[in-house]
Amino acid sequence: MQKDAKAFAATGGWGFEGFAGGDPTKRVVGAKAAEACFGCHAGQAPSDSVFSRLRD
Repeated sequence: MQKDAKAFAATGGWGFEGFAGGDPTKRVVGAKAAEACFGCHAGQAPSDSVFSRLRD
């Protein structure tokens, strides 16, 4: 996670990423962060928290 209001304006200022097998050279989110991550984290925006709620 990285916070930069200008660089990540589409996702509330947060930069999201995931890595395949924990390998930082194998990015799996990239440009799809708005669809892949932000929706679940958006509900926590008022507290400026990066955590999301557990999904069933």
